[in-house]
Amino acid sequence: MNKKIISLLIGTTMLASTMPVFATTEGIEQGDLLLISAPVETELNTFTGVVKEMREGEIVVTIDEIDYLFIPAEGVDLTGINAGDAVEVKSPSQLRTKDIKEATEISKLEVMPVISENEVVTYNSYNAVVHSFEDDILTVVIDEDMVVDFKTTDDTLYFSTDETAEEVEFAEGDNVIVVSTSLLNTKDIKFADVVVKKEADDTLQNVFLNKFDMEDGRLISADGNLVLNVENPEEYAGKKLLVFCTIQTMSLPPQTPPERIVVIDEPETVTISFNIGDAVLNINGEKIEVTAPYIAGEGTTLVPLRVISEAFGAEVTWDGETKSVKIVDGTTEIALQIESNTAVVNGEEKTLDAAPELTNDTTMVPLRFISETLGAEVGYVHETQSITVSR
Repeated sequence: MNKKIISLLIGTTMLASTMPVFATTEGIEQGDLLLISAPVETELNTFTGVVKEMREGEIVVTIDEIDYLFIPAEGVDLTGINAGDAVEVKSPSQLRTKDIKEATEISKLEVMPVISENEVVTYNSYNAVVHSFEDDILTVVIDEDMVVDFKTTDDTLYFSTDETAEEVEFAEGDNVIVVSTSLLNTKDIKFADVVVKKEADDTLQNVFLNKFDMEDGRLISADGNLVLNVENPEEYAGKKLLVFCTIQTMSLPPQTPPERIVVIDEPETVTISFNIGDAVLNINGEKIEVTAPYIAGEGTTLVPLRVISEAFGAEVTWDGETKSVKIVDGTTEIALQIESNTAVVNGEEKTLDAAPELTNDTTMVPLRFISETLGAEVGYVHETQSITVSR
């Protein structure tokens, strides 16, 4: 196919432009003003992490102890990459957003990456007008001409500037403020963390969402972008706050006397990390000495039952005569017996990969069974034999 080449005067420079074979120059004459669209070069970010899970068309990578879902771009070869592998990922996305990321390149590393501190999450606030709200997709118009879709989830919070409103409903034309970790200049699916409906004639200018803490006598957000001038700031220290404000100073960082503060309750997360063969468990930063986890049978990791279960708030009862144990966690009841491959969960029998064992007077049980039955997730890095359990 022959390509079309035309000469363009851009600024004071004469350029030759190659047009796609499907483009037409019909009706274009010398001297016409043209709007030329060209591909934009997107800067790629490089991340290192460990593959947690491989799915069809998706890959979950743990980076700085946080799991991120990547969609490999067309042509990305995942041959030879498996769960537990250390990888380098190139992506136009940023880690501080919750969006599903696009991976333009994924390569396997021979050494494990150095784990650094987690990146501070920054929430962005967008003043917008509702276009539609259907099937969990909130479509809004920002700056009069930018149409953006925000996906809402069960965790999305809804508020109104009318504090007496018991329910918040949205209609086309409503003025809202959308709080999101997403950035508008990315191709990622965007998620709404908070949506605030502005009632008629409300003067609210902005809404901030972040964790606040005391620093040098000031109540400041974790991202360092806002200082709250309130009485008894210690009352809010260490808490995640939704802040409504109309006035901000021009200082760095800005300061505000908030009009309203909502404390966001966050579910307490329990994280247990350890290495196979190591007699120390790290539970939310607290180190506890235990009978060391070990591998039994055909590769099943056994862990101390009581310390794992009680860390998640479950009650454990031991019967020395029958060498059996019962674990109760809310509506879940688990019955196990030493040297028996059968467990009973809420009256239903389950077959275990390995039977519980009694080691140093400690009941050792299959890690994945007890963790997942109690609703926890298990992460495993083969090279270092390190395990993380969280709920």
